Amino acid sequence: MTNVDVVSRYTRGLLLRGRGCFAQAAEELQELIRQDDTIGLLSRYHYALAHRSLSGEALAAGDFPSAQRHLRAAMSAVGADAGLDGFLAGLYARGHKPAECLRETEKASAKKAGENSPDYHRKLAQAQWQAGRRQEAQLTLSQAFRRFGPVGVLHLQQGLFLAAEDKFAEARKSLARAAEAQCDNPDAYRYLALSAAAMGDAPAAARSFQRALDLRPNDLMLAYQLSLAARAAATAGVKIVVCLPVPSAAPAHGSLHELAKRIADEPDLVEALCSLPENDLDNDLFSLLAGAVELAIEAHPRQADLYLAASRVYARLGQQDAAQGRAAMALEINPAHLRARVHLAGLCASAGRQGAAVGHYEQAVSDGADWPDVHLRASEALSCCGRRDDARRHLQRALELNADYKPAAEALEALAA
Repeated sequence: MTNVDVVSRYTRGLLLRGRGCFAQAAEELQELIRQDDTIGLLSRYHYALAHRSLSGEALAAGDFPSAQRHLRAAMSAVGADAGLDGFLAGLYARGHKPAECLRETEKASAKKAGENSPDYHRKLAQAQWQAGRRQEAQLTLSQAFRRFGPVGVLHLQQGLFLAAEDKFAEARKSLARAAEAQCDNPDAYRYLALSAAAMGDAPAAARSFQRALDLRPNDLMLAYQLSLAARAAATAGVKIVVCLPVPSAAPAHGSLHELAKRIADEPDLVEALCSLPENDLDNDLFSLLAGAVELAIEAHPRQADLYLAASRVYARLGQQDAAQGRAAMALEINPAHLRARVHLAGLCASAGRQGAAVGHYEQAVSDGADWPDVHLRASEALSCCGRRDDARRHLQRALELNADYKPAAEALEALAA
């Protein structure tokens, strides 16, 4: 399959998913998800979203086997905890220092709890349990309860200890207290659902899985467990209405870093994506690309091609100032970068800065961009500046290079009228 065929297939898949034709979108993208490049990475993302949507339709219809099949397909493409729409974190496109935002987020989440935190004691008890010191672990939890009271994370850990000893009834009570004390903790509901399932209470398990999924909508494994519990409840004669919530927009840091690495290896593919026809998913796709390119730039700050790629993405997003700034940086690193020079000329022309555009076009031609389309664009900018003779000269040169270049012939005829 040629690169043009790949981009064309990817575009069709994207448009089909945007129109709600999820089965056709998954079929179009299936051949691309095995590719180990940027298109493959993006295709896996949209392929997983298409199957997630299909699983939601199947769940709503009570077709649990189909829902499970689609969820397994989604997980095979992107993993169980996909952070799907986090892939499209617009934060990185809007913020001018996306890599710094990312580092700060990771740093905040990596902070260790101090000794005055219940979570510290929970982790200590967990480590003691895993080391085989079960009595010590129970003692640590008991001391924490006396010190901090009925805290959700402590009830959660106690419930897990009890479940590990097959004391499911007691575990279920502790996990119910954890969910009550910390009603925004999806893990409490997940383990509460599992304890209910272990006791054969499929309807209660389905309800708890649904609550956990509402809190963690990107978790495909939770969705899969919910479908299993709902199916078991239906077999027992209890109808459970389930639904897949809209995925959240939490940043998928690992995915963004992976995409940044791929773009650093093949920045020209960004240009191919920027040549795709405009569609309703543009903001999603190019916000993602903007963030990834900025991360790639931070890793390779002297790679002019990456600045040009960023400029093209910002131009597609309508962020003209950012686009011009990145193109100018590409030329600062490599003043002889012809594509960057021509691109910046076009940005200047679009912004009404025709004089600046002329300067860049003529510099590009002088540096070696003696190409028919560049001469045509230069003539357009010169005409806007009232320099008709110079515009005519560029059109004549375009036709010398390609006598069949119809746009130049038509422009020359219009100039003579």
